[in-house]
Amino acid sequence: MLRVIKLKKKGDSIPGHTHNFDHATMFVLGTVRVVGYNPKTNEKLFEKSIIAPDALNIPKGIRHELIAESDNCEAWCAFPHRDEEGKIADAPASKKAYV
Repeated sequence: MLRVIKLKKKGDSIPGHTHNFDHATMFVLGTVRVVGYNPKTNEKLFEKSIIAPDALNIPKGIRHELIAESDNCEAWCAFPHRDEEGKIADAPASKKAYV
């Protein structure tokens, strides 16, 4: 599965969210700040500005957000299909499998 994220203007963002699986994010255009938080305490665990081309692994359970630091940013999240428990499957069980 490949999810393409396009942030057209500096300051555009993908709000904080978590996944029940690790996933790789490849940054292909622009500069994006990635912020990771402990989902229970909201404590900031990391904050990185990533200049494309580059990649970052985001561990399961970490709430994270992406913020464009330049115009025309693009990132690709790559992961296998998952069932609702986060186990690898031949096809997605539902949209809930990716939250």
